[in-house]
Amino acid sequence: EMCIRDRLQTEHTQLQSDCDHLKEEIESMIKENEKLREDVESYKNTISKLNEEIEGYKEKNEQLVNEMEDYKETSADLREELKSYTSKESSNAEEHKKANEELKAQLSEYPCTLRC
Repeated sequence: EMCIRDRLQTEHTQLQSDCDHLKEEIESMIKENEKLREDVESYKNTISKLNEEIEGYKEKNEQLVNEMEDYKETSADLREELKSYTSKESSNAEEHKKANEELKAQLSEYPCTLRC
């Protein structure tokens, strides 16, 4: 009977030790789990902030694309204006050339004394 009691006592002590060890492991896992939850929350907040920044960049990019389209339209308008101006200048140059030729022809009709 003594032997059985000692053996039961030894097993009980071993089980108690195992139980204490498992309890410590569980508490450690609970702490680690809590830390991981905090990390997840922190990452969620970071992701949320980054998404807001991305939205801001998307809006800015859209604004810049619209401005670029406006500049393209303005540039096309200015090219057309320049073509028109160049065409008018070319036409004016021809008119001036004809007018100068006519003046020279008229001048050649006058005697040299009037021209000199």
